[in-house]
Amino acid sequence: MSLRNPSILESVAQDEMDNPSPRKHLYHRDIYLSRNYWALSPNELGRSVITDFGLAVRGDEAPNSHPIQPDEYRAPEVCLGCEWSYSVDIWNLGVMLWDLFYGHSAFDMPQDLDRPVSADKAYLGQIISLLGPPPPELLSQGKKASNYFDAQGMLSGSWLICSIGQFKFPELIKRKDLLSIVREIDDDNGIPEFVDFCSQILRWKPEDRSTAEDLLSHPWLPQMKAFR
Repeated sequence: MSLRNPSILESVAQDEMDNPSPRKHLYHRDIYLSRNYWALSPNELGRSVITDFGLAVRGDEAPNSHPIQPDEYRAPEVCLGCEWSYSVDIWNLGVMLWDLFYGHSAFDMPQDLDRPVSADKAYLGQIISLLGPPPPELLSQGKKASNYFDAQGMLSGSWLICSIGQFKFPELIKRKDLLSIVREIDDDNGIPEFVDFCSQILRWKPEDRSTAEDLLSHPWLPQMKAFR
């Protein structure tokens, strides 16, 4: 949100000098605790502003394959090291909406692990839990796929041969499906339509995901306007 009175920033900067935030030293740099509470009233806030385009790239020009997105919102093709385009934002949208709707991610990190694991490894295990195994053609495009899937799974051209057991870390797979994890929520809130909305987004293959234009015509959106 923009500020109606920019002088607020000066007072915050002065307060930081007078009362420095807690910090830690990590990898040769200082990391400060964020100042998340500014005690601003609504009339001190201006219009909403979309920011942080420093790492933004076009999705229709040179192929992109570098890591992007926070761990818990990362599209599967990014985890696997595939080339990616605008559809990674569609995946990102679906996971974020699920988080807002239910208060937790559809792909939460398992809590009963005996040892720490990498974020991408656990995240892929959760995606398999919900969506089933990835298509072999997607694995064959990923530079990092061999880190998570065995060679047979990568070379296979058949969905049936690419079984759950070919994920190298089966202990991270917890069987569930989209409907089973929303049973406790009241159906009056448009749950079936929302699950269908997310099912158009949360798909392994980028080309199988709905576009932003397609999602605008989904029946769940007008229901949410009425519910609000």
